[in-house]
Amino acid sequence: MARQDFRYLTWRQAPFKRAYYHATSRVILAPLLIIGLVLIGAAIYYYNRYSAIIDAGLRGDIFVRSAGIYAAPLTLRDGSGIRMNDVIGHLKKLGYIQGAPVANDKRGYYSTRNNTLEIYPGSDTRIDGEKAFSNRSCR
Repeated sequence: MARQDFRYLTWRQAPFKRAYYHATSRVILAPLLIIGLVLIGAAIYYYNRYSAIIDAGLRGDIFVRSAGIYAAPLTLRDGSGIRMNDVIGHLKKLGYIQGAPVANDKRGYYSTRNNTLEIYPGSDTRIDGEKAFSNRSCR
């Protein structure tokens, strides 16, 4: 059997081989690995965040509003002459519900008994971890 002569290509003759060795060098792979891990972490974070939002919407929590403080609160004073129906209308606009507390304790609720209006703020009414507003009873 005759011996075959192998002809090796130089770097100029094998451009893809040179590109492969350059692309797989540590200088290129290390930053790409770090960027890839950061992107995978961000994708996992946003997947979990938005899946929780979608799950809440499917449970029906999308229509639950907690009262937000965007203006000065309605001030109730003795002898101010405001009717109970006006106060109840104001509470309904703020997202309060009538009756007993529901499963979502973030919403405030009110009840009327014997011409007395009792107001119970939700659990979102906290400032620096302390309850900002106490329960009120008005006649």
